[in-house]
Amino acid sequence: MFPWKKASRGIHLNIIFLILAIITPVILFIFYLSFTQLKKAEEAEINRLKSSAVLVSTEYSQIVEGVRQLLITLSISEQTVGPNCSSYLTGLLERYQRYSNISFANPSGDVLCSGVPLTKDVKVTDRLFFKSTISSKTFSVGEYSLGPVTNKPIITFGHPYLNAQGALLGVVYASIDLKWLGRLTQELEINTREEVLVLDWKGKALASYPDKVGLTGKIFPGSLNAGINKTIGFDGVEKIYVLEKIGTLKDGPLVAVGMTEADIHKGANDEFRKAILIAIIIGLFSIIIGYIIGSSIIKRIISEFDKIEELRRSFVTLASHQLRTPLTGIKYLSEILISESTGRLNVNQKEFVKDIQTSTHRLISMIGTLLNISKLELETPTLLIETVNISKIFNEERKSINMLLKRNKISFKFANKKSESIFVYADPKLIRQAVSILITNAAKYSDAESTVTVAILNKKNNSIVSVTNTGILIEQDELPHLFDKFFRGKGALKKNEEGSGLGLYLCKLIINVHKGNLVVSQKKNREITFTFSLPII
Repeated sequence: MFPWKKASRGIHLNIIFLILAIITPVILFIFYLSFTQLKKAEEAEINRLKSSAVLVSTEYSQIVEGVRQLLITLSISEQTVGPNCSSYLTGLLERYQRYSNISFANPSGDVLCSGVPLTKDVKVTDRLFFKSTISSKTFSVGEYSLGPVTNKPIITFGHPYLNAQGALLGVVYASIDLKWLGRLTQELEINTREEVLVLDWKGKALASYPDKVGLTGKIFPGSLNAGINKTIGFDGVEKIYVLEKIGTLKDGPLVAVGMTEADIHKGANDEFRKAILIAIIIGLFSIIIGYIIGSSIIKRIISEFDKIEELRRSFVTLASHQLRTPLTGIKYLSEILISESTGRLNVNQKEFVKDIQTSTHRLISMIGTLLNISKLELETPTLLIETVNISKIFNEERKSINMLLKRNKISFKFANKKSESIFVYADPKLIRQAVSILITNAAKYSDAESTVTVAILNKKNNSIVSVTNTGILIEQDELPHLFDKFFRGKGALKKNEEGSGLGLYLCKLIINVHKGNLVVSQKKNREITFTFSLPII
């Protein structure tokens, strides 16, 4: 398989990473904007709660002001304390149905006049509104209670009744019917997600929206501090409440407008989820489109490379075959000339013919190497797999380079005797060529009088073969390139040994097509080892 085909998957991943790198800031920006919008929506919702609290408080303040104006009028009217005061007050009750009762009590708390007829003596001495009015001599408000005459849930407001000299003659008071207050609360234009509570200064419920049976008179469990409070409501659910005073009375009633955090965030959360969904869709769409376009580009590039590679292989094959024929002729003619069967040659002529023969052999060998490389670079090269005695091949190839070993006084040995009986599955012709390349290189680049050592060991389902020699120093940055096509290290060039830079490349191809792996390692003492693996029988 060609390198660019192997790299195509990595290129696809790089395309995806590139797209992610481009769209991630956009998605993060969308998240940031959405989160900012979420915070703004929360602030806007709380501000709306504040506005609702103020509006409801203003509505109820008008009711309180209406009570105050009524009581001021009664506090200066002689009819309030006259002989027909009860009839007068009864007439007022018929006109103002919001009131449960309108009455007058003397400074001792005895109710002298009542819009609702009295069936017994009634005293209001212990009532908060009465105590506050007597002590402050101003308009005052009480708390949730049951009317002493009507026995209905009420909140009562009082005002002092003074004579011309400013002496206190009693207290005129009016009680608002909480049922009427509840009905009024239901009629207010309030957001259905909001909860509205009308509380007295102690936190007792006077009215609520939505209307909850049995809530009137219960004490609010949360905080009564004016402003924004995150606290538990009557239903046990934590809400954000905005508390606002009704009117200006010190101990006056309160309005609490609340909403759960889920409801506060609902609209913003919906928009946030939409934004996230849009961001995810944009991201996925970008990845898919980028992947499709990238794949199309890669396929076109690979297709062009395939064409180039096919042309290259065709050229190498054609050129090699075309070159082989004349080279073979040159080889035979040079052999005839050296044999002197056509006539004697002088010394110089003989040397020239020998040089021609040597160069011809080199060219034929290089052409054979190029043809082998061209075949092995196919995606599915043809292999003739047989059972091969790997040590026998080493011995036979050693004999073929015996002259080279003797010239450099290099010895050859096996590291272990068992290696002589190890068999592998391989193409014998190709493995022989790989072995020849390795031991020839070891002999060419070893120090004089050194040793080439071959070790063959079985490990699990593989035979591990290594060829070790001591010779030229290979730079660390050169080691990864030893198996590159046409690469020759600085040390090899200095050694002045002939070579094309194709041997190790071909050797690695051969090992790779056998599903093995060829690696190189080097020690500080210039000992270099080439190791490869092959499947064993």
